[in-house]
Amino acid sequence: MSGMAYSAYIDAIGADSERVEIQLFDSGKPLFEQDRKHDAAFLICLGAVIVSRLMEDGRRSVSRFALAGDVVGFSVFERERFSAHALLPVEAIRIDLTAEGSLDTASPPRLSRLLKRAGSELDGAYAMMMTLGRKRADERLASFLIDLADRWREAHGPVREIPFPMTWRDIADHLGLTIETVSRNMTILHKRKLIAVHTHRYEILDRAGLAELAKV
Repeated sequence: MSGMAYSAYIDAIGADSERVEIQLFDSGKPLFEQDRKHDAAFLICLGAVIVSRLMEDGRRSVSRFALAGDVVGFSVFERERFSAHALLPVEAIRIDLTAEGSLDTASPPRLSRLLKRAGSELDGAYAMMMTLGRKRADERLASFLIDLADRWREAHGPVREIPFPMTWRDIADHLGLTIETVSRNMTILHKRKLIAVHTHRYEILDRAGLAELAKV
């Protein structure tokens, strides 16, 4: 990614250039880890990130998949409540949230932009709560596929095939389903010609039909 593109992201959040750092993460590498000291947020510029939490009983809950333009890591807690790992090679802007770079000293325009992006995280979490609480397994999966496609196209422009870097387990832990249920319903959606599944990519063939199933 060019320096000009990074500058556009920095300007978009009104960040002080002296308090941001461009960082690169290979697939599987952590941006931050659960229970570690919380000192930064990350604005994703390229790639995809999985945000998850390991529960006390050993189960994992995946809260979201962050794409370019999303911010991860905003928290009022001193220690990280979640972990974030790169699903694809990630380029991100690290935003310092220590005392020297905290929101307490942020200018009103910067604070407004950062809070707007943080608010989008809350909106996404609320939408997911509604999805998990009121929809069947096939409806949850259809909603997820539409949302991921829309967000990817918003970040990268009109593309036919959507990258699919997450595993069935990742999706299952995100939607509150089993791996077998995700696999079975992906096959059903494929056979109904609502989607086409390729290696690490998928394509929505019948947007209207998928939206009807998702009830969106």
